[in-house]
Amino acid sequence: MKIAIITSSFPRHRGDYQGNFIYHQAHGQVERGNEVHVICPHIPGVSFHEIMDGIVVHRFPYFYPYRFQCLASDTGMYSALRHSFVAMVQLPLFLISELWCSWLIIHRHQIDLIHSHWFIPSGFVGAVVAFIWRKPHVITSHVLDANLFGKFRFSLPLLSAIVASADMITTNSSYTKQQIEALVPLPCTCRVIPMGVILPNQIPPVKDFHGHTILFVGRLVEWKGVDTLIRSMTLVKKAIPNSRLTIVGEGPFRDSLQRLVQDAGLTDAVRFYGRATDDDLTKLYDSAAVFVLPSRRYQGLVMEGLGVVLLEAMSHRVPVIGSNVGGIPDIIDDGRNGFLFPSENEKILAEKIVTLLSDTVIAERFRLAGYETVRTRFSWEEISRQFSEAYEQVLDKYSLEGTT
Repeated sequence: MKIAIITSSFPRHRGDYQGNFIYHQAHGQVERGNEVHVICPHIPGVSFHEIMDGIVVHRFPYFYPYRFQCLASDTGMYSALRHSFVAMVQLPLFLISELWCSWLIIHRHQIDLIHSHWFIPSGFVGAVVAFIWRKPHVITSHVLDANLFGKFRFSLPLLSAIVASADMITTNSSYTKQQIEALVPLPCTCRVIPMGVILPNQIPPVKDFHGHTILFVGRLVEWKGVDTLIRSMTLVKKAIPNSRLTIVGEGPFRDSLQRLVQDAGLTDAVRFYGRATDDDLTKLYDSAAVFVLPSRRYQGLVMEGLGVVLLEAMSHRVPVIGSNVGGIPDIIDDGRNGFLFPSENEKILAEKIVTLLSDTVIAERFRLAGYETVRTRFSWEEISRQFSEAYEQVLDKYSLEGTT
């Protein structure tokens, strides 16, 4: 099977965190014997065409000089459009270039099936080229795209048209599926197929619960809620004086977070690690006593469609805590494999952190149950099987319709 994946986010190189779930989804299909072409935006300093671990990557330029391309930034297209006038100017050029490149690649390589990630822009582009070349079309929503249509309801006819082009829609969580179903009628099957994680090659070691390191990994943007986690540390420190917080990642909110740490008098307790390689992350997870994902709504929008970093932490047997927004409750069964807390409530978050740092019985239970959750439901081997099954179902349906 020849598959074209159209996406606005893809790793710039091996080990890059940006769009890495798209890489793993594509690579899972390569391992199953399929030919996979990824069509994604060019990023300055990166090659236009390459083969990355068997994935044929086609990067389309959308602005010249190339160094000024800024729409496909590591903070996401939505953030780029909100903060950069230049990014807004580049949007129509982006759409035209993505459409042209997709049209060309799908025809040149005789693609069997198109898989678009996000309704906009890739789902729209996928809908057009699927119509032109009469190809089956699968669309995956990652929540923000659906919520933007919900916020700007005048655009719902466009969403309806995009959905009408799809032979199947997949979502990264049950929350995302519910949001789409509430917006428009679905003329096709809608399946929840989450993104997954690679399980460590070796079973992660037993945690040393004498350590009191709290870990966060992710982009430093407002909706990740890292400020709530920092404020909770003031309360955690009163109960457990030797507790420490490590914040891994970069983003436009970093300066504000560093000022918050200074104002709260937590400079000795909070470390900003910056970007981390895969090897660095393994060491950070293995040394963490608790992992926290404190995401929140932002400007009325739920941005956290699933929370893959929670799965990464659980795969390393780290007890986890997450806010009860978006798709996070699809991962955390409160009290069984982790704790949920009300978003932006630093008091309850602090209580949950203190419980895991002080109660080794609960922490051990979460550690084992969390790992089992990932192994049975969220490994990339299992997710790749589900996508392959979905593709076969769509192709069978498309072939049947073509003969009637």
